[in-house]
Amino acid sequence: MGKNDQQLSEAIRRTQSSLANPTKGIRGADLLSPLFEHALTAAFFLAVGYWIFRTYDESVVGFVGVVMMLWGGLFKGIILFGIYGFALFALLFKRDWFAHVAERNHIRKVESRITKDLEEEREASADDRLHGLLCAYPDNMHLRRSLAARMIKRDELIAAGKLLALHPSPTRIELAAIHMFCKSNGHDPFQIMRKAIKGVGGPHLSTESRLKLHDLHRAITREADKNAWQWRAVDQYLNNTLLKTKWRYLVDDYRHSMLELLIAAAIFVVLWAAA
Repeated sequence: MGKNDQQLSEAIRRTQSSLANPTKGIRGADLLSPLFEHALTAAFFLAVGYWIFRTYDESVVGFVGVVMMLWGGLFKGIILFGIYGFALFALLFKRDWFAHVAERNHIRKVESRITKDLEEEREASADDRLHGLLCAYPDNMHLRRSLAARMIKRDELIAAGKLLALHPSPTRIELAAIHMFCKSNGHDPFQIMRKAIKGVGGPHLSTESRLKLHDLHRAITREADKNAWQWRAVDQYLNNTLLKTKWRYLVDDYRHSMLELLIAAAIFVVLWAAA
């Protein structure tokens, strides 16, 4: 068995063991942002509520402080303990809970049939099942890599390169297939992008895949290509998911907490001015 055949067999073995994994997974850092968000609003409501209660403890206004402390301390505390206690447990012991459960279970069922097809040398049937899974979950790069590995084994490098064009970490042999795909399209970035995004939904693409798409998009310079709907669609997609300013990310991700803080601050300012 040659070196390339060994690499290809290893790629097939590796991808078949991880087909059910979504392209994007949960990380510890993903919990820090919402944890900070809820903890900040809880601390702010507690501080403002306590000040109002201490200042107006003998009036009806003091009840506002009690409500704010209950919201910030009791209800926010329950939310924090429930959500992040569960999330921390899942992160430490049940990481697969964060994967797309329906997608994972479906792929695992079909994967067992693919394994049986391969054991009984029904190559065409196995490929059909992989194609079907990829149509259902076009953003799953593990599926793309598995199908591409089988195509490379049959010397279908161009078709394999099309599947792998947006893969975040292609191997050396996969890079060769991507090069053949680009070469077959005259290294035209618009044609490469147009074919690479065919069927891709986008919501679950990793940041690395989006950056690859961004590089292709930026390389397109012809006005005729920029007038095509594919260029405009990718432009809008990247602006919404990758190229937003920090302020837009802040507003989109924390608008509810910003509203809470604004309400609490307004109550504090009004009562402080009246004190």
